[in-house]
Amino acid sequence: MYGAILGDIIGSPFEFDRGDKTKNFDLFSEGCGFTDDSVMTIAVGEALLAVGPEAAVKEIEDAVASNMQDWGKRYPHAGYGGSFRHWLKEKNPKPYGSYGNGSAMRVSAAGWLYDSIERTREVARATANVTHNHPEGIKGAEAFYGIPAVLIAECKSRIDKGLMTDVLDEFYHVFGRSMDTYSDEMDETQANQMIEAAIDQYYIQQDKNGMLLFMEVMVTRMQQAGEVVVPYITENPFMSEEQISKVKAGDTISLDHDVRLKIETVKDADEKEWIGVFTSSEEMHKGSAGNVQMNQSIESILRLALNWEQVNGIVINPFGKYIQMTKKMIELLIYGIVFVEEG
Repeated sequence: MYGAILGDIIGSPFEFDRGDKTKNFDLFSEGCGFTDDSVMTIAVGEALLAVGPEAAVKEIEDAVASNMQDWGKRYPHAGYGGSFRHWLKEKNPKPYGSYGNGSAMRVSAAGWLYDSIERTREVARATANVTHNHPEGIKGAEAFYGIPAVLIAECKSRIDKGLMTDVLDEFYHVFGRSMDTYSDEMDETQANQMIEAAIDQYYIQQDKNGMLLFMEVMVTRMQQAGEVVVPYITENPFMSEEQISKVKAGDTISLDHDVRLKIETVKDADEKEWIGVFTSSEEMHKGSAGNVQMNQSIESILRLALNWEQVNGIVINPFGKYIQMTKKMIELLIYGIVFVEEG
């Protein structure tokens, strides 16, 4: 586990860095240190060693959950997400549907402790299930046990070379892309599926943990400089029907008049106004009256809502499975205020 922990320490100053992705940097720079990833990696590794290689899945899950809570209490300020902080304090902790990268970050010990791919995969699922029981969270844990497990088993001559190829092919979407191409290949609609999945999970859970998960996803998308679709209504037309009929694809158009755009708002059952934003054009076209759509950064539209007295906040995908963000929630995101338990 030295590699996992050293990687965490070396990478800690760059966790939210959206710089030039250079590979030329000092290994140990100012501000580096271990994070929650190291703490939970040790917790999982210790639990797996304690229960032994033949332990049943339920025994593994119980041991991992207990040990993670124990180590989390020893290091309460290591950088845990909001939902996970609440999970650490629960007397009877239950998985909360997370599909973030936490399950992958703590699973590395599973790749070194078991002799077969099948058993390693089973244990990786068990370590994820205690919190990240969303299919994507489990997939992340399975993927990141995969490389060490395959290589070790190959060295022990317990599998053939074809299995290595099979595992790499199965998890290509997780670790098969280079650092230089991954973010460029994912467009805003694909990235915003994270938001849609978080909304789905909130509808399933209908509790504080579901909302915390949604807020964490919004923070992630803001850190990624993510964008949403915002509809506008023109108070006067861009062009006449005759002019439109003459326009061809690729033409550059100059207008001889100003065009006034008004951001579209929607009203709830109490007649309160909200800015309606959308994760995709498809969501917008379910009911928006806007005749112009623009991609705007999530942070900019949140700040607009916060400073616009007329609206109560924003509503994401108001004509589908939606979620409302009040100005209080927006303040929590923008100013970095975290949820705390009352009392």
